[in-house]
Amino acid sequence: MVKLYGRIVSKNDLTRRVGQISQIAGARACELSSGLARGVEAIDVKTGTGFEFTVLAGRALDIAWASYKGAPIGYIAKSGVVGPAHFVENGAEGFLRNFFAGLLTTAGLRNIGPPVQDGDESLGLHGRVSNIPAEDVCVSQGWQGDDYKIRLAGTVRQARTFGECLVLHREITTQLGSNALVVRDVVENAGFRPEPMMLLYHCNFGYPLVSADSRIFTSGGSVEPRGERGEACVQRAAQSRFELVETLAVLQQPRAGVRLLQSVQQRIQARRLGLEGSTCGRGKARRELREPMPPDGGVGCDQLRGG
Repeated sequence: MVKLYGRIVSKNDLTRRVGQISQIAGARACELSSGLARGVEAIDVKTGTGFEFTVLAGRALDIAWASYKGAPIGYIAKSGVVGPAHFVENGAEGFLRNFFAGLLTTAGLRNIGPPVQDGDESLGLHGRVSNIPAEDVCVSQGWQGDDYKIRLAGTVRQARTFGECLVLHREITTQLGSNALVVRDVVENAGFRPEPMMLLYHCNFGYPLVSADSRIFTSGGSVEPRGERGEACVQRAAQSRFELVETLAVLQQPRAGVRLLQSVQQRIQARRLGLEGSTCGRGKARRELREPMPPDGGVGCDQLRGG
C-alpha cells in the first residue's frame, strides 16, 4: 500500500486506473545534448509525491537536479553540468570548472580536499571520481508486492597504468510514494597492492530551501572552526548570549566578496549550504594520512587492501 494524492492505494487500485506506472513514477534514461553537457548520460526519476531528481550516469552516478513539489532542493553552480571529456586535473582549476554541485557530488577516491603534491604525484582538488562516467549502468523498476521499487546501479572505475585500480559500486534506490532516496556505496580495491582511499559526499542545498529564513537543525553538539575566518566567527559567537551551534545555524543574506562556506563550521551565506560527510580529517595532505583511520575517529586515511 502507498499514499498518493491524499489516498492510500494498492497495486490493484493503480493498475485499474493507469496504463503504465510511468504516468505517475519511474526512471527514464536520457542524454544531455547542449553545450559542455553534450553527451552526458542521465536518468530522470520521479516518485509520484512531487519528489524528482536526475542522476548523471556520465558523471559517476552523482545527482544533479532535485526538487520536491516544484521547489528546487539542490544548488546548481555557475558551470552547470560539464561532460567528463572536458576535465583536466590541474590543481583546483579542473574540479571547479566541472563542478555542477547538485544534490550530490562525490569526491575521492584517492584524495579529497585542497590540491597537494604527494611525492611525484600531483593531486587536484577533491580527486577525480566525480568526472568519471559510470560503467554497467542498470535501471530496474517494478512491483515487489504492493511496493513499486526503483533502483539505479553502476560502477565507477578510477584506474591508472602502474597506479591504482579503485572501483566504486553505487546503488541508488527509491520507490513509488516516497519523498526520499538511499545511496549505497562500496569501494573495492581491484588492484594487488594496498591503496589509500578517501571519500567525501559533497551535498549542496540551495534557494529557496536555503535562505535568510532557514535554520539548521543538527544532532552535532560541537562546532570546529575552519581557518582564521572560522576561528573569528566562533570567538564572536562565544561572546554572545546564544549557544554556539544555535548562533551558527542562522543563515545570512548573500553578498559580493564573501566566499561561500561548506558546512556549519562558520556562518553560512544564504546562497548555498554544503554538507560534507567524509572518511577522513579536513585539510591534511594525503602523505600525512598514511595510517589507517584511528578507532576514535580522529584524523586518518582508510586503506584498501588488494586481492
